[in-house]
Amino acid sequence: MNRRSWSSGWRVCAAVLTVVSWVGCAPDVRAPTGRTTLGKAEAAPPGSSTPEPSAPEPSAPAPSAPKPTAPPLAVPFSSLSSAEVASRIDEIFASVDAMRFQVVQKASLEGHPPFPPSDGVLLIKKPASFSLTYTGDPPERLVSNGEVASGYKPKGQQFIRSPALNQFLPNVLTFVFEGRLSDDFHFELSNEAEWTTGPLLVATRKVSHDRFDRFMFYVDGARLGAGTIDCVRKVRGVGRGRDIAFELSKPEVLDAIDDAEFRLVAPEGATIIDLTK
Repeated sequence: MNRRSWSSGWRVCAAVLTVVSWVGCAPDVRAPTGRTTLGKAEAAPPGSSTPEPSAPEPSAPAPSAPKPTAPPLAVPFSSLSSAEVASRIDEIFASVDAMRFQVVQKASLEGHPPFPPSDGVLLIKKPASFSLTYTGDPPERLVSNGEVASGYKPKGQQFIRSPALNQFLPNVLTFVFEGRLSDDFHFELSNEAEWTTGPLLVATRKVSHDRFDRFMFYVDGARLGAGTIDCVRKVRGVGRGRDIAFELSKPEVLDAIDDAEFRLVAPEGATIIDLTK
């Protein structure tokens, strides 16, 4: 991803001023450092033997599946109502206090070209703390203690503080992982053709939300049945000119996360934008 895309996305968010947020602004993402180059083999000198090809290096083992945190479903997931799917997700996350995910963020804003995808690492700690660190050098970061969200962009040296609710999509993810879906949303099931892996929950907040009209929870039916925390594969917010999604992978249940992960201090010389006042 190039710096121009990131800078452009940041200017859009700053101009909109509905929320100066990392979510919906694609940060700088570097290409992976490991690369494989395929080339033509050189001919062996006359009279020499052709060397035996070396054995390929073994690939890295696939990450192990998370252990179930809820008993397996006694009925097919396809028989569940929207409320039962939401209650099942709540049950799966009820006993988990800290977790880590790899995320891919995709975002678009009405009137602007889609932002390039970005990726990073998301930490969640109950009751409502999160830390989102985007891939990059140096990395952009967004953290929240559930009340105030803080973020820093090294490019431009901008440090932003805002109410946590304004960082809308990470905030919604905390609802998923806190086991509060049934309390905070109304649900219906969608038959959207693009998602055939399991239930697709379309959710509206019981309390009005000024960032999106609806949220969509893309659920893996097999993992929902198995009771593992990778049952939610994607969360998407749609409406008010925004379409922003987090794709989740490589989930890990953690024993604990230090509170320092959810604190961010403005570096010396940074421009501070405080939207909490």
